[in-house]
Amino acid sequence: MANYTIQVKEYRDEIVFLRTLAPGACNRSYGIQVGKLAGLPLEVIERAKQVLANLEGKEYDEVGLPRLSRSPREAQNRGQMNLFAPAYVKSRVDKTLAELDPDRLSPREALEWLYRLKKEAEE
Repeated sequence: MANYTIQVKEYRDEIVFLRTLAPGACNRSYGIQVGKLAGLPLEVIERAKQVLANLEGKEYDEVGLPRLSRSPREAQNRGQMNLFAPAYVKSRVDKTLAELDPDRLSPREALEWLYRLKKEAEE
């Protein structure tokens, strides 16, 4: 059995997988960059950077456990962010669009719906 890693090229805060297999272990973790590539919310990425900096700085609490950096959200006692929550709450326009079947609308009906939705979005 042998340990192999995928080669990675770093540029600023970005990574590119080179699709080359090399013997040995990776020299560092790319979890934050992979999360960014996977489309995690920016707030989650920024929080992960805070926690990583805290851990790399070997900041420990009074009992010797890593002291995770406090985020503004925690300071306001709002609890943990739901990682899998939708990026936005569906509006009435979104719901109406989901129910519309454009293939069943005449050109005139489609235009009328467009005006209604535009008016609703502006309100």
